[in-house]
Amino acid sequence: MSAPVLPDRVTAYLERSGLGAEATTVLPLTGDASDRRYFRVLRRNGPSRVLAHRDDHEAEAHAVARLHQNLGHNVE
Repeated sequence: MSAPVLPDRVTAYLERSGLGAEATTVLPLTGDASDRRYFRVLRRNGPSRVLAHRDDHEAEAHAVARLHQNLGHNVE
């Protein structure tokens, strides 16, 4: 099984955040009814992370991130 092709913005985020250096595997996850794509980042040390990617609507992404922060979730 070959490695998934990641969107450029996901690759850039992994590099910028430092998660790329920690990641052993990045797995695509089953999506929901939206046009978002989800990925699980398996890390060498520490819990895995889930990334949500959408090509457009950056303002919406920031709003969702703020919502999760307000709920006490770790959002980077």
